[in-house]
Amino acid sequence: MDTSQAPSQRAETADISKSGLRIICDLPLAIGTPVEIFLRMPEEVMGEPPHEWCCRGRVVRVSEADPQNATRAIAVKFHYYEVLHKDTEVVGGTLIDAAQRGRRL
Repeated sequence: MDTSQAPSQRAETADISKSGLRIICDLPLAIGTPVEIFLRMPEEVMGEPPHEWCCRGRVVRVSEADPQNATRAIAVKFHYYEVLHKDTEVVGGTLIDAAQRGRRL
């Protein structure tokens, strides 16, 4: 996951739909923060070999941090997402491929 103020981070996806997702992480993100999330949908969900997805959106809800492990639930509403092609690479949070196609929500 990338934000303009934070380096790439790993997070656990708790829920996902076509309009957004909920993640569990230790980042102190505020409502309104833009995020870019790269994820891989499992073959069991998609019915085909996994592809990497790039999802861009904004934080719309943040829970209080869990005092035991400092993680919180963060809800993100997608504004844009795209399925990355096999020849697309993600390098340091940057997409490398001029022939990408996307879908606007």
